[in-house]
Amino acid sequence: MNPYEPVHPLRNPRAIVLIVLGSLLAVLTAAVVLVGLALNRAKATETERALVVQAAGRHAVDLLSIDYRTVDRDIERILRSSTGGARQEYGDKAFKETILKNKAIETGLLRASGLVSFDGDAAEVLVVADATIRWQGQKVKSEDRLYRWRMQVVKVGDRWLVAKSVDVGW
Repeated sequence: MNPYEPVHPLRNPRAIVLIVLGSLLAVLTAAVVLVGLALNRAKATETERALVVQAAGRHAVDLLSIDYRTVDRDIERILRSSTGGARQEYGDKAFKETILKNKAIETGLLRASGLVSFDGDAAEVLVVADATIRWQGQKVKSEDRLYRWRMQVVKVGDRWLVAKSVDVGW
């Protein structure tokens, strides 16, 4: 072997080690970046799921916290947390008239809520809530009622709103 003759890089053990180490470093760096991105996506998804459950629970409490003396404000609060069919249902005059006619005072309490399904811009949540209802000026004592709903929640802009709530009973 001539000392002045160039050595092919693949025949030089040092060069092979450097190439292998460089390749491993590149692959490892790419893997770390991909894992980091996946963790960020998972965290964002978990945050969205929590927001969905929170929106459904808040909507349930809004539905069950109505006072005939503040019915317009209460209905507006319900409408802010709803869209689609749910918004139409609670924006209906009959809903308000029933509350006013009966002089109802209802206080809601969220007991539990849980995510059934989630696909990024729509979700389904089971909600358990209770309410105490009393009627101003009537001799009837207050009444406790138990509610169990399956709520369809959709993303509208940057907010989660209830599109439909179905009473699932016991």
